[in-house]
Amino acid sequence: MADRDSAASGDSTDWLQDVRFVEPTLSGLDSVEADVLVALLPEGERPPRGVAGLIDWRGGGRVSEVLASAFVTGAAGETLLLPAAGSFPSAKFVLCGVGGADTLGADALDGLVESALTAIEGLLVSRVAVEFPRLPVPRSPAAEGASATLLEERMLSNLLEGARSRGLSCEWSLIVRSGAHRALREQLRAEAWRVEGPLSREPEASGDS
Repeated sequence: MADRDSAASGDSTDWLQDVRFVEPTLSGLDSVEADVLVALLPEGERPPRGVAGLIDWRGGGRVSEVLASAFVTGAAGETLLLPAAGSFPSAKFVLCGVGGADTLGADALDGLVESALTAIEGLLVSRVAVEFPRLPVPRSPAAEGASATLLEERMLSNLLEGARSRGLSCEWSLIVRSGAHRALREQLRAEAWRVEGPLSREPEASGDS
């Protein structure tokens, strides 16, 4: 693993060891051996869905219990560290508040990435999994004109560039819908990031292009 000095040198392909894509399913999460997994929690979503919902289901309702206590609500900027639950291989979980799902535009997404990176940096970990927002993104004045793919590409760039600027040398597992994997892989290649792992190969040709 490269150190922080190599991260600061600006050579992304040297210091970024691995980026892989994982589907937001139980089998996908079971394939991720991360030191920490960042799951998103929209405000007011009860019961939790997405990765938080999978953690809740297999972990005996742990996320629901935290929500019921009102200790976290899913408001933008909230983060909560939870120990491993439900036999997932990831060692820890961070719940990261998204805010209202109908306001998930570019500014809210940037704030979400900042909150996630701050939490990751404080844990001093080297293997990180991050859930991307679930789609479709609801239409609203705040999100108008920002397609799902554009938001995913923006989050990918901000996440990896933010990690590099902080000197975070990590293996990344990005939990995102399978339909976005090809576009995000191409984005990584275009920006000269290094893409590895079993899910980084081009998918078989299909008729759904």
